[in-house]
Amino acid sequence: MVTQPFDILPDSTGNQIRAGVGLKLGDRAAINAFFIPQRNIDNIGINTEYQISRTGLFRNLVLQWERRIFEFGEDSFGNDLKETNDTFSILLNFSGS
Repeated sequence: MVTQPFDILPDSTGNQIRAGVGLKLGDRAAINAFFIPQRNIDNIGINTEYQISRTGLFRNLVLQWERRIFEFGEDSFGNDLKETNDTFSILLNFSGS
């Protein structure tokens, strides 16, 4: 799957292309991987989603890891100037209905 979100609000996310692949693991679980190339910043990540309940307050549990790679070019000696930022998120989606 490839998606292209657009900036609607000023300075929100910037135009980007998101490429991803997913695998459904039974009726309640899925795993997805994604890649978002941007100018000087690349994002890669994996998320898993598990449906806790079809009804009730808490519906889905999502675990996500994302790595952002910032590229700043080279220093005066020709060494790559890169910085990485890893983020791990645990999300619990709920619904009032």
